Amino acid sequence: YKNSLGDLAHSLKTPLAVALGVKKLPEQAVESLNQIDQIIQRQLKRASAGKTGWQAAIPLLPIIQKVANAMDKVYQHKQLSITIEATNKVAIKADETDIMEMVGNLLDNACKAANSTVLVTLINEGNWAVLTIDDDGPGIPSDKKQALLERGTRLDTYADGQGIGMALVSDLIAIYQGKLLIERAPIGGARFIVKFPV
Repeated sequence: YKNSLGDLAHSLKTPLAVALGVKKLPEQAVESLNQIDQIIQRQLKRASAGKTGWQAAIPLLPIIQKVANAMDKVYQHKQLSITIEATNKVAIKADETDIMEMVGNLLDNACKAANSTVLVTLINEGNWAVLTIDDDGPGIPSDKKQALLERGTRLDTYADGQGIGMALVSDLIAIYQGKLLIERAPIGGARFIVKFPV
């Protein structure tokens, strides 16, 4: 099933690129084609995620720092305080690109929602590496939290502009046999907790 989806997405790439290259397309058509492109990119990502064998565990802190530095630049206008509390001892067996994609989407969403503060913590807890991302934004309503955690529910239903990204986060966590929890952050907004087996 997964391979078929990957093959289908791959074969759709070229005709879609040709369609997008047509001049004077109506705006609605371009919008729909771009949406199809995003779906295809997601399926290609799903098909390739987890394929490489991970021999050595990679430390998560350098990846988080790299993403946080990028977010600092992207959200410079908001003058956010992005704080990281972590040690370099937290490491998991995974593909660095996958982890960067996942952390990138979670941090991006936290920065979008935050009023002024984003707090990232990273710890080892028993047999798990635990990444927590808090923001001081409006938070996620309780009725939406449960829906997000139900099997098969897409993670992009609770807010605008978090479509493919949050769905991809859900896919990657599942591929690495991780867990996702959504809570209220002590600083007022949403708290996303991601746990990976170590």
